[in-house]
Amino acid sequence: MVATTSTSTWTTLQASRRCREIEEPGSHTALAKDQPGHDDSPLGRLRTIKFELAQELAAAADRMVLGGMRQVFDAPSPESADVLLQDIYTQLNALIAPPDDHPLRHLIERRREEAIQALEEYQEQLR
Repeated sequence: MVATTSTSTWTTLQASRRCREIEEPGSHTALAKDQPGHDDSPLGRLRTIKFELAQELAAAADRMVLGGMRQVFDAPSPESADVLLQDIYTQLNALIAPPDDHPLRHLIERRREEAIQALEEYQEQLR
């Protein structure tokens, strides 16, 4: 199983590199309509909150998961690499857990009030 994990990790890295080599500019970026700064309106603020929160969550998840991969690559043996990968798998499982137990919930909570206020302003604007 350890050799399979190492082979699987290597295969994933190779596929990722190939994907980046052939991707077209902008293919993995947010759509322009989702990026902040279009207008100073409730809908514009909602879009900005959504975009900025998505960026914060993605960066935090990357640090949690990818941050540990350097240790895996530098592990002195397949067994020790597998132990490190098990820790990463535990973190991945936590990231896909229901929201109540989510390790990044604090990032969402920090933006919640701002989003509710912008949503209420948007709904009022529609009336």
